[in-house]
Amino acid sequence: MFEFLTAPESASIGQLTLVDIGAAGGLQRKWQRQRRRIRPVMVEPNPAEAARLRALMSSSANMLVVEHGLAAVTGTYTLNLAQWPGCTSWLSAYPVVLAGYKIASLDDTVQRISIDCV
Repeated sequence: MFEFLTAPESASIGQLTLVDIGAAGGLQRKWQRQRRRIRPVMVEPNPAEAARLRALMSSSANMLVVEHGLAAVTGTYTLNLAQWPGCTSWLSAYPVVLAGYKIASLDDTVQRISIDCV
């Protein structure tokens, strides 16, 4: 996940836009305290997780969920959905590297889906 903040010209004083790239799991706890001061833009390419985020935040009119991947070149890419959503990636797992860790199975790919990237 990658997050950054920006203050758009149209924003009222004290309001920031939080862009969360790879927003699986939703708005992090550290941002919940600032919820009234931020406009979350959640970029999540996994359709099921994007739908879950929309339902979770349906009462928030100022939140935006962008259901696309981000890439250097626009096109269709394969997304490896992992056992734990936080490990979902374009990249394949490296079992040899993870073998020594108890949580290695969380990175196991459970499904591969094609997604649009912009």
